[in-house]
Amino acid sequence: MQSRYSLRFQSHRPVADGTARDIKIYVVDNEGQAVSDVAGFVNVVRGVVVPQMNSFVYLLFLAILGGLVALPPLLRKLKRPSAEA
Repeated sequence: MQSRYSLRFQSHRPVADGTARDIKIYVVDNEGQAVSDVAGFVNVVRGVVVPQMNSFVYLLFLAILGGLVALPPLLRKLKRPSAEA
């Protein structure tokens, strides 16, 4: 009775916010009683950084991004020759 099944379903939380989604899979009979062991895993949507994920990491990335935006004008200011020469 070994078979492989593939199942797709629409998430109740379609937003890719970086939070973990706990997924549990089990079989129930007609009375609603579980007839199999519960199998499950945690699915984490990767590749996004949002404040809901971790405020510290979000603020750190925001500060790094702000520094990168400010870097070109600062480098131009330092590279500019002095008016006395």
